[in-house]
Amino acid sequence: MADYDEIRAALNHIGADDRDMWIRMGAAVKDEMGEDGFHLWDEWSQTSGNYNTRDAKSGLEVVQSWTYQYRYIVLSCPAERLAT
Repeated sequence: MADYDEIRAALNHIGADDRDMWIRMGAAVKDEMGEDGFHLWDEWSQTSGNYNTRDAKSGLEVVQSWTYQYRYIVLSCPAERLAT
């Protein structure tokens, strides 16, 4: 199981503007951290110029039914960014 800081570091290398990616990352964070991961996902979501608090809360409802694992977050990171 990945810890909060590890997930945060990985998310920092992924843009939050793409809605599909945003939902997938939310599902992965939730799968890894449960409801406690919402704050982390919401914090990352705020890096998007499209951020909307209401969307984040409704996005969480969509995420409830999806399952992605932490490894999906890592695999979504550009390789050159993970090396730094």
